[in-house]
Amino acid sequence: MRSVRKLLTIFFLAIIIAGCSAIEPDPMGQSEELAKEPLASQSLLLQKEPKARAENKPSKPSRAELLAALYRGERLINFPRLLPALRDDVLEKLSNSRHEIDSEQYSNGIEILQELLERSLSVNERFEVWALIGLARYLQGQLQESIIAWEMALESGTVSRESEKSALRSLHQLYFTQGRLNDAIEVIDRLLILNGELDSDLTHAKAMVLFELEAWEEALRNIEASEAVANKLEQPIKRLWLVHKYGVLTELLYKERAANVLSQLKDLFPEDNFNELNTLRPGQMRILAGHQVDEKRPIPISHTPPVYPLEAIENNMVGWVMLLFMVTGKGMVEDPVVVDNCAIILKEDKTLCENMPNNIFDQAAIEAIKKSRYRPVMLGGAAVPSQAVARVEFY
Repeated sequence: MRSVRKLLTIFFLAIIIAGCSAIEPDPMGQSEELAKEPLASQSLLLQKEPKARAENKPSKPSRAELLAALYRGERLINFPRLLPALRDDVLEKLSNSRHEIDSEQYSNGIEILQELLERSLSVNERFEVWALIGLARYLQGQLQESIIAWEMALESGTVSRESEKSALRSLHQLYFTQGRLNDAIEVIDRLLILNGELDSDLTHAKAMVLFELEAWEEALRNIEASEAVANKLEQPIKRLWLVHKYGVLTELLYKERAANVLSQLKDLFPEDNFNELNTLRPGQMRILAGHQVDEKRPIPISHTPPVYPLEAIENNMVGWVMLLFMVTGKGMVEDPVVVDNCAIILKEDKTLCENMPNNIFDQAAIEAIKKSRYRPVMLGGAAVPSQAVARVEFY
């Protein structure tokens, strides 16, 4: 009897062990991490069908599902990426190249980077090389070549989340400038998902692209979403957001709502600036909201760095100024108007945006933009006056 019992015991143990080995491991290697996350977030990574839940097989959600989860207020799960450091000799060459680029010796800098590309590089190293090439091409005004370089950087492989975000931000700006609007939206969606939660600035950037695509209602929804996020985080509503909202509402012929936004703007703008803003024609408002007639824009050729105000230096301040201005048929800048600005006091590695004196950089920005030169818009083979928006930064 004892031998029979032993045989039965061994038989049942074998069945239990076989059953355990048949269970599929978590392909993301993060079972314990998932257990710590809220159930609402876990649902993003698991199949919703009862059968899939029973089998415990995670599935990758689509971009649409992830974005829908973000707009429902769910926080997405972002798993850490452990990546090796760059080798010292590669770092040295990257540093040398950056020095050449900062000195406007672009050809020298790119030559160093191209030599690096001929070596066997890690994913991170290859990303950094292509990213620097993208920067150099951009500073040379070679926007299409810059786009290709940043795309190559992202194709290098899995890099750190911050590196990927940096590349996507650069691509978004370039796609938007080059009129590749659908690509710009796709990049913003990727940034939102990488971020793991809604971001007011990114959501508003998406609204600007949608405005360009004349998707007025969707643009308005994103503007209102950016306001909702800012309110939730107790952040101030930016004046430029309201200017864009006014432009969208006028396109949709929502006159009463547009009038309410204009009333809000009056409370936020200095009186002299608002008077100039209030006299802008509807078409000029559309320009300010990011829309250009015939999708043609004046292209910046050269910018003169602004003179840093002495008061800002003494108070350890940085900031930026957004300007609307006319570009003449000869590429000269005329009639710049301040439409938004921010002065920031640096304190203990933290930034606090101060309302007063919020116009400390205005005059320096105006003087700098007046010295800038643009390639004018061409219509029918002739250069014509047009309007443009530029942000002058003080850092």
